[in-house]
Amino acid sequence: MKTRRRLLLPLLLIAASFALSIPSSASAASLPKLGVADNNPSTITDPRFQAFGIKYLRVTIPWNVYLKPNSGTARRFNQTIDDAQRQGIRVLGSFTLGNFKSRRKRLALVGLKSYTKAFKRFRKRQKDVKEFIPWNEQNHRFMPTRTRRGSKRAALYYRAVKRNCRRCTVLGATVLDEKNVVSYLKRYKRQLRQLRIKQPRIWGLHAYKGVEKRSTKPVRRMLRTVRGKVWIVESGGLYKHSGRKPKVRPNGQRQARQDRFLFNRIANNGRLRRRIRRIYIYNWAQVSRNTWDSALIGPDYAPGGTTPISGLKLRPAFFVVQSEAKKRGLLRGAEVPVPPGLVVP
Repeated sequence: MKTRRRLLLPLLLIAASFALSIPSSASAASLPKLGVADNNPSTITDPRFQAFGIKYLRVTIPWNVYLKPNSGTARRFNQTIDDAQRQGIRVLGSFTLGNFKSRRKRLALVGLKSYTKAFKRFRKRQKDVKEFIPWNEQNHRFMPTRTRRGSKRAALYYRAVKRNCRRCTVLGATVLDEKNVVSYLKRYKRQLRQLRIKQPRIWGLHAYKGVEKRSTKPVRRMLRTVRGKVWIVESGGLYKHSGRKPKVRPNGQRQARQDRFLFNRIANNGRLRRRIRRIYIYNWAQVSRNTWDSALIGPDYAPGGTTPISGLKLRPAFFVVQSEAKKRGLLRGAEVPVPPGLVVP
């Protein structure tokens, strides 16, 4: 009897450790779906991205690109979307300012007829994309949709997408967590009622201000203002921002701490996650020297301009997001080990 117990105990310990290594399907299912917001075609083919097992990708598309469906720009977007769909990744199409050389044209409020024509052209080429953001960051200070007239036009864009893609998931106002978020959403909802458009069931949020300050207040304000679900369609810790005064200097530890806050206090928060059902990290890789950088891997500004994605350096934030992919049972194969000397908060 004692011999049998001695043999049974190690087997039970092995079974217990194996069970702990597998995420609970119930707990994983309760967490918001994890996605990435990125337009770079090389992201999809990066083996490290593929190993994360991510099945959601947000692509931001200038509204007028598909008015010329054979243009080089349209072909590049087709490559990204087609490659993603071949890997079973669901694409969320987000429309934004037009691809014009003239700043005046780029920032102009788009006519409903032109917008609808462009959307139909996109649908003709990309029939399998069935999730849409009619206009990105509607309340941003540079967006033509931020005004009273613009918010009404944005409501009409929403209706146009719904009418021309009846089985699609269409988000309502997608906003940045600025100070004007509540007033803008209230005005937008009022415009919908006046136009006799049914209120959306899903809304979009770019969560940056709260994450940077490590506060849940901006997200909670959004949730109090709208009904239904909210997708955080763009967020992430900030590595650096040279276009701001004062500049935000490169700091991988700060970025990783902000990403920890994003997941622990917002996305995985027991109360908030009942309504926050997706979160898209912006972005995967920083391949050039832009003023804004919240990428998980990047060149860290070694000389040479654009850097191939295979040569980019893993930042601490990469391992934060990798741990979140693991919690959701997404990882394919072994985790990427933390390099010697790299501290992950």
